[in-house]
Amino acid sequence: MKRHGWGSRFCRHGLSLIVGFVLAESGGFQPGAAPDLARGLSSAVEPPVIVVQPQNLTVKLGEPATFSVTATGAPPLLYQWRRLVFGAPTELPGATNALLVFASTKSTNSGIYSVAVHNAAGSVTSADAQLIVEVPPFIVGQPRDHSVPVGTPAAFEVTCFGTPPFQFQWFLNGKELAGATNLVLIVPRVQLENAGSYTVRISNSLGAVTSNPAQLIVFEPLRITEQPQNQTVPPGTTATFSVSTVGGIGTSGWQ
Repeated sequence: MKRHGWGSRFCRHGLSLIVGFVLAESGGFQPGAAPDLARGLSSAVEPPVIVVQPQNLTVKLGEPATFSVTATGAPPLLYQWRRLVFGAPTELPGATNALLVFASTKSTNSGIYSVAVHNAAGSVTSADAQLIVEVPPFIVGQPRDHSVPVGTPAAFEVTCFGTPPFQFQWFLNGKELAGATNLVLIVPRVQLENAGSYTVRISNSLGAVTSNPAQLIVFEPLRITEQPQNQTVPPGTTATFSVSTVGGIGTSGWQ
């Protein structure tokens, strides 16, 4: 086997020695063969390919959650998980493994996630995967007190968050109100017997919560039962007028 003086290049160009031997065995040096072989070696570095995508997850509040991805390609493979924030993928600091782990989920962890996988030959991004953290209902807006006259409407409402669907049940003085199973409770024409303490219980598949009580005060419209009477008194003496009323609320004044 002829070496054509290539041995002197061994220490400086290890790749040239390999190429030289191949070319010498084939019958001599061929210009351009070494660059072609280098390109072949470079193309042998496979870019990453995702073979198992991250999957959607639904967990209860406080439970663990783990996204995973499986990728092939020339090592080392580098990972970067992202979360969709206002429509834009945003990198999660420190989330650089094939697994994205939430040891104890919070409601704020709900969202859409993806992962980018890189190596020296290129990069690939996974499909989106959604994390849903189911949350028991909690009240952020309590029902409010009302004072209304007989015959007028009254409405109670509550504001809540959590994982739907929700079920509602309103109570008057601790007793269930038949058919009162909506977010808003409306009494179209209140009567004196509607007065009392109203609460609502909100439930979903994870739990239930009861609101603070809200008072409904019902009063009759102000009505005069005894009118003031005309009086005739000597000058310098005291005159007293009186009136009798029922119903109403608040104060009245003479004019």
